[in-house]
Amino acid sequence: MSEAMRDAGVTGVPELCRRAGINPSLVSRWEHHERQPGNRALRKLAPVLNVSVRKLLVEAGHFSEHEMLGGEDALSEILASPKLTDRQKLALLSEWRKQERERELRFSDTVERMLAWAGRSEESRQSP
Repeated sequence: MSEAMRDAGVTGVPELCRRAGINPSLVSRWEHHERQPGNRALRKLAPVLNVSVRKLLVEAGHFSEHEMLGGEDALSEILASPKLTDRQKLALLSEWRKQERERELRFSDTVERMLAWAGRSEESRQSP
């Protein structure tokens, strides 16, 4: 969150809380992993931080990035956002590409393991 605060020109948690109308003790609980931010709080934070609610939902762990930002829709949303600076768009696109590569590698690895298991299973059925 500190990077988003810096990018949005928010100097600290007290200013963030004041601008978003959020209790500072709530943010402290988030920072100490005692609670996760709820949807209402995230909707208040998003405009202050100049990020989408979707991004905050992913960062808060409510949804995976794959669930929230899949395929070409993610690229379109990032590029079309009037609230993001070019720098923020480039950073999000870079992260999106990285996540896509990692997802493809995990999928490929899973397919290889399934094929290997299926091959072993087929051999065991054929041997007397």
